[in-house]
Amino acid sequence: MTGRGCWRDSMIVCCIAASGCLVGVDSARASSITCPALIGNNPPVADNVTPSTGCEIGSTNNDVLGADPAFFQVNVDALFGFDDWQFAGKAIESEPGLIDIGLSIIGGPISGTWSVDDIWTPAGISDLMFVFKGGAAKDPGNYVSYLIAAGATSGVYVTPFRTPGGRGNAADISHISAYVRMSTIDGSGTDASTNIDTGSFTDTSNDAEDIPSVPEPAGLLLLGCGFALLARAKRRKLNR
Repeated sequence: MTGRGCWRDSMIVCCIAASGCLVGVDSARASSITCPALIGNNPPVADNVTPSTGCEIGSTNNDVLGADPAFFQVNVDALFGFDDWQFAGKAIESEPGLIDIGLSIIGGPISGTWSVDDIWTPAGISDLMFVFKGGAAKDPGNYVSYLIAAGATSGVYVTPFRTPGGRGNAADISHISAYVRMSTIDGSGTDASTNIDTGSFTDTSNDAEDIPSVPEPAGLLLLGCGFALLARAKRRKLNR
């Protein structure tokens, strides 16, 4: 192979590799799945929280938090198509959130009732989500999330988790986390309607982990490949 052909083939391989990196980084952002009708031999879990309008299973066992909301696991998984969820507290394993919605649980790790303040009036919160963590030795092994019906301030929950091995016994919930999305945020990080501070958050839970950011050099590499190929084509045209 000539030097010119070798150079051309190397550039093509470089561009293909860069494109693959871009696809891989983008696909890693959304990895939740809609709750299936059945999980093994266990009953459906999509309606275990009412009133709700959706159910999704996350990509990990735990909805870990961190200093930067962009790296909350629920945002990495882009639950229900959103990556701007704000932590609003935790029940059963009690922990305050950055945003206080008055989350209250009456019951235990198998079933009970939930309630929140009237967070919908005045209009400041557009979405409310509950995330249930079970354990790696439970079925399903990953956390389960429910999108609460707009306007709801109370309802019922039943554990979505079962013991493994086909026995189908109800398994304990480790914790229930609440997340919200804000409808109107001004430039200071404060909700203009409710004056809720949505600034930084420091996670204090023992099982939380910071999720490192993913560098994206592939975009620059792909752009450089394009410029190099254009310059090469122009030089060949001028030399003819």
